[in-house]
Amino acid sequence: ALVLTLSFNPRANFGWADSLVMLLTFAQSFLVIFIVHWIFHKSDLSLDAVIKFFAVGFVIAMPTAFIFEGISINMMLFVVNIAKGLLYWQFDEAYDDFVQDHYLAFWIVGELINAYLVASLVEEVCKYYAFRAMEHPDLIFLTGLENDDPDKKSVYGGVRNYTYASHNVVEAKNSRSFDENDFDISIKRSFSQDNDHNQFEEQNEVRTLRQRAAATATAMISCAVGLACAENFIYVFFFGSANASGSSGSSVAPELGMLVLRSVFPVHPLCAAMQSIGVVKKFLEDPPAGKYPGRIGVGKIVLPAVILHGTFDAAIMCISVYIESRWQNWNGENVDADGNAPEVDDGFTPYHALLVNLVAWGSIVATMLLGLIWYWIQNRNQKARLQLMEEREEREFRRAEGRGRTETPDSIGSYVGPEPESKPQERRRPQERRRGKTSRGRGRG
Repeated sequence: ALVLTLSFNPRANFGWADSLVMLLTFAQSFLVIFIVHWIFHKSDLSLDAVIKFFAVGFVIAMPTAFIFEGISINMMLFVVNIAKGLLYWQFDEAYDDFVQDHYLAFWIVGELINAYLVASLVEEVCKYYAFRAMEHPDLIFLTGLENDDPDKKSVYGGVRNYTYASHNVVEAKNSRSFDENDFDISIKRSFSQDNDHNQFEEQNEVRTLRQRAAATATAMISCAVGLACAENFIYVFFFGSANASGSSGSSVAPELGMLVLRSVFPVHPLCAAMQSIGVVKKFLEDPPAGKYPGRIGVGKIVLPAVILHGTFDAAIMCISVYIESRWQNWNGENVDADGNAPEVDDGFTPYHALLVNLVAWGSIVATMLLGLIWYWIQNRNQKARLQLMEEREEREFRRAEGRGRTETPDSIGSYVGPEPESKPQERRRPQERRRGKTSRGRGRG
């Protein structure tokens, strides 16, 4: 498609250099997926699932986030304009003077609201629901569809509820315990020789809990990389494109700069990994002993990611506000009514460029490091908890398996399997019996 466009449409405002930038945009996303999935978690999640979750993020999550961000911005502007009108009607010129004196503070507050409530919250929620909307067999344990006997009488708020709703899946998981009867049934199934059905059809998940947790994190990261790829495409070719000025691809420096800036700090994959901590805790971990587990809703899952993403965007936006305010002040002091400005040297800035760049890069790097440290600690602790659950489940399974092999079939219902082997008891000779009685008698004397 690129070759045909460049060859047969000479009026296209798109050159070979732009094509290279577009390919690099996709290559950066594919590199992240290659490292996360193919190198570290290839055995935890199938490539089919990775491709589908990437497509969900690219095709569904990003357009949805773009639409809801626009709706949120317009709703906030509507409320702000109404508030401005009421305040001006009430206080008249005093309100204008107050706004002019504190316009920088209002500007920063507006950017913070945009960073946390618009960009961060909307994108993280869209990523989560795009991930949940995609049901894949590799992550069937998140849906409850693997349960052969769902609770068909589940009631929520006095109304019949969807059996496979997320909170029903969690409540069913929390109500399950390592019941010995459950293990008896699994032993029965494992020894079943019924040829009418696949004997492995009703077996439990073959992956360990830690592998399922890794599969969940990989899938969520794939979805986030899809959203980030589409977002990078929009930022590179619409917000940072040299073509916006009418050039025909003669300079791609702004495009490459924007792509490098957004590639060095992969905030979307990191936020998705942070969300996976809450998802795994909700669907895989057991509640603490003796404590009511509570409900892990969407808010608890996305909150750490919203804070990190919002802080990342807020740092960039506040630095931009400072730079633009310095330029406005300089123009107000040096530009006359006719728009004439004094001559300045090339590269002149009304602020300390090196210091501003150090603060900007330092705040962004510090934010990413704090997010990485938080995820590393939470992931390590979660793996330790899942390992304890695996060990406990293995012990209970071994104990139930040993009991199932020694008990009679009638004692465990419709047990179908090999008959327990009974070892014939040896009969002692009369001399040995008399010798035993004699030794016991001597011991009592």
